[in-house]
Amino acid sequence: MASPSLTPLRKISMRRIVVQQQARIQTASGSKTQIEDFVSEAESRILSLTEEIEALQAQIASLSELRDSERAVSAALRHLIAPARCLPVELLRLIFSLAFRHLDAPDRRDFQLELSEQRKFHIQDAYRLSHVCSDWRAVALGTPEIWVASPLVVSRSRQSIDSYAEGLGFWFTRSAQLPLSLSLQPSAEAPQMANEILAVASRCRSLRFPRAVSASFLLQLGNISRSSLEELEICDDIEQDIGFESISCFTEMPRLRKLTLDPCLPIPMPWAQLTDISFIYTDGEDSIFTILTQCKQLVRAHILVQIHRNGFSIAPSLIVLNYLRVLSFDFEQGAFDVMSVFLDCIFAPFLNELCLENPGTLAEDSLTVFQLRSTDITKLSLGGPIINISLQALKNVLRRAPLLTHLSIERCPVYTFEVLTRALASPGSDSQFLVPQLNTLTLTDIMWRDPGLVDAVQSLILARWWTDDEIAAGFKPAAVGPWSRVNIRDVSGYTGESYRISPEVLDGIDSLRQTGLDVDIEIAEWNQNVDK
Repeated sequence: MASPSLTPLRKISMRRIVVQQQARIQTASGSKTQIEDFVSEAESRILSLTEEIEALQAQIASLSELRDSERAVSAALRHLIAPARCLPVELLRLIFSLAFRHLDAPDRRDFQLELSEQRKFHIQDAYRLSHVCSDWRAVALGTPEIWVASPLVVSRSRQSIDSYAEGLGFWFTRSAQLPLSLSLQPSAEAPQMANEILAVASRCRSLRFPRAVSASFLLQLGNISRSSLEELEICDDIEQDIGFESISCFTEMPRLRKLTLDPCLPIPMPWAQLTDISFIYTDGEDSIFTILTQCKQLVRAHILVQIHRNGFSIAPSLIVLNYLRVLSFDFEQGAFDVMSVFLDCIFAPFLNELCLENPGTLAEDSLTVFQLRSTDITKLSLGGPIINISLQALKNVLRRAPLLTHLSIERCPVYTFEVLTRALASPGSDSQFLVPQLNTLTLTDIMWRDPGLVDAVQSLILARWWTDDEIAAGFKPAAVGPWSRVNIRDVSGYTGESYRISPEVLDGIDSLRQTGLDVDIEIAEWNQNVDK
């Protein structure tokens, strides 16, 4: 039914009304009594119209209320038949878990910053999901997995301790009895916050202390979490308000497998059961070698070396680690002179992955001995702007890794790139390619300002890539496998006019992608020149 059209109200002209009433009075006798009668009639009509308006307004209000009620009914019915409403709770929970924002794989140099952003996103997204509607809130509050950030950073910023502790308690309650991963800043030792943390310490799977922590607080948490703790990270100083020898709780943790610690801290640990360790080696003591001899179950080891030593008090004896699969060293500036000491004393016969970060001038003799003892290495990573390696040295390293499938050089200097290109792009004097099983190559942060970079990149890729037709025609050497992934990134920022990526090269890279090669090349000016 169409709504009736309404004529807009005309503006009342007082002048016109006065003229009309003057004419009316002149037509009548015009006496004062008659005019007063006219006034009474007008006021009577005013009262009558007012009553009529009030009745209509009441009717309109009633109709408006009825209309709003019907709107609510319609919205409720639409809500009840909405596709999201019909989803099983289990599926909705899965959707919730996929709704959290995730950063792309972070650059190692910005890892801690991006990880902090990731944790912030998790908390924000959890609260957003629980504030969409009452039904979603009920599902969110009934899904403990939503309320388990990994790890949850406990660090008060601008909020009062009381309000932060209260919010922390709510978060812990919503996570039900699920295992927790906590990263505790110094403010976590405030009594109000410590009480909330100690109340859930029995279900802590992971504890991180990225900054200073008191030994007494560490002991409290250790005593409560001894049956659940699997990972422990102590990255900074410990305030020794009690003796380290009294912190024996960690030796009684049956699940503890992963540890990050300065090995010079005299805290008793269950070394024999650990499988993953990260040592922050700072003062040059020989205790690290004593500890490594006890880590018989070690699978992964990362050692950050921050000291410079001309020698150790004793020559470390050979440390046999039969279960070690991943070994990485990070030598800070001035500390890489001790690399040979570590390589000489570690015997890992089944090692799969080796990473040397900032190795300086490569200790080739020590690395040679190490590789001869570890012949199963499939992944090798060399990184750091101070790496210095000759063509022959790199060839020797690759020749002693015949099973190598992954090679990564981070912050790759120009001379290393040139050396690598020559080492991989063509067979040696014996007509054999180095590392024939190599299929994944990563070169990051190449500092290059030479237009020849493009040709070098193309030559390196084409040296180990063949189309199906070429393989069928027998152009592919039988012992050499093709690339699976090539990732090359240049950060030189070169913008010279002579540095142009030709359409032929761009077409060639696109053709390689179409043949199945996963190639990701980011060269300065590359994207700007694609359409030129």
